[in-house]
Amino acid sequence: MQFSIRASFMFSAVNVTGMTPADQTRILTMELCPHNSDPEIGAKIEEALAHFRTLGPRWCGYVVGLVETILQAIPVFSAAMPGYDSRLRKTFATLMSGTFVTLHRRVPTSSEAEQMVDEYRQTIEGHQRDQERDNAQECLTHLLSHIERAHDAGENTVGYWLARELQRIRSGARPNTITESKRIADNLQAKFHIGKGQDGLLIRNGSEAMDRIYAGTRWANGAWNRALGQLSGAFRLEHPERFPNIPGKHRCLGIPLHYLPELDDEDDGDGDVSF
Repeated sequence: MQFSIRASFMFSAVNVTGMTPADQTRILTMELCPHNSDPEIGAKIEEALAHFRTLGPRWCGYVVGLVETILQAIPVFSAAMPGYDSRLRKTFATLMSGTFVTLHRRVPTSSEAEQMVDEYRQTIEGHQRDQERDNAQECLTHLLSHIERAHDAGENTVGYWLARELQRIRSGARPNTITESKRIADNLQAKFHIGKGQDGLLIRNGSEAMDRIYAGTRWANGAWNRALGQLSGAFRLEHPERFPNIPGKHRCLGIPLHYLPELDDEDDGDGDVSF
């Protein structure tokens, strides 16, 4: 899908409520710092407010007249932020371009853009860290919402089958029992690691099933492993682990259990097969 941006908006609130990952990667949260009742700063604020009250529509007209120059400045600021995510660069480049051009009525030089980026680098990197966590959550959501078909229990999401397998393990099911949920977990080259210090879902590094699930996405070619590793609490065990139906031991990524959905019922009829 493609979108045409018609306007930018500023929201203000006493308290910032939770936003979705898609919102957090597009909206910059800025905090107004208190001036501790400093009379000099208070006087400057009142002076600025009075000035803008007199401008009215002229201020809007002034900024609209600079739109072409602002658009020319955006790639200059974007080039001054190598190494950052493209969405983050675009967001910050747009805001800094608007700020610079509004104040100076011209496109900045490369050195001026780099200087302004350095001035706000702490804020940029803070949002970059938030965005990496958002990317991890989106990556996990893609996995948990992927549809898998069971032999005798129809289709459902990976999240459902993993939740069912976790419920089965916690209920004390026999270890020599194969259920549809266990078969699907085995096919993913994943297993649960419980009661051994770090509880979580272990996913084998280089899992071919995971590569198939993420094919054609931005997490393809193994990028899913790094993305999921950005989840808060994700871990990697010191020693390799064995996985069902796969010879040898393998390195793996651990995802904390609280990221998995919970079942709404106690249904346990997914076709047990004992051996």
